[in-house]
Amino acid sequence: MSRALGWSFIPPTVIRDGPHGEGSVQLYVPPDGNSNYFSLREEGRPELILIAAFDLMVNNTDRKGGHCFRGEDGRIWAIDHGLTFHPQPKLRTVIWDFSGQRLPEERVGEVERLGRALEEGGSPLRREMENLLDPEELEVFQRRVRAFLEEPRLPNPEEYRSYPWPRV
Repeated sequence: MSRALGWSFIPPTVIRDGPHGEGSVQLYVPPDGNSNYFSLREEGRPELILIAAFDLMVNNTDRKGGHCFRGEDGRIWAIDHGLTFHPQPKLRTVIWDFSGQRLPEERVGEVERLGRALEEGGSPLRREMENLLDPEELEVFQRRVRAFLEEPRLPNPEEYRSYPWPRV
């Protein structure tokens, strides 16, 4: 989804068979020092609102502070997405600093393009998602994208289970 949005803060991730069955493997990105969500927030990094919107749409249930960092390449990265796309609302994240804020208008257009690609039955993105998600997961994901487009603002923690533990 990050790639489809053009946001590109998720390292390349592939599905592989492993010693305990099928799973995903994410490219290791060497971190630059001890950066994390909290230190990046202090810097005012604009990528963080995008990560918050991404987490809302994919229903990330495990965004901890250490899952956002600056890589040695200078880019901001978001890792660890093993608990996403569940049909039931389970958003748990440390990124609540943007509660009530609207996604910048130029970024809303990117979400609109994503929504159209998901709706098009023969689109490459739609076919890829059909191969990766159960039909219910895909349908609920599409509903979350549509709902976000109707009101492209980030929710308040009271609307969700809120916080993962530990926070970093």
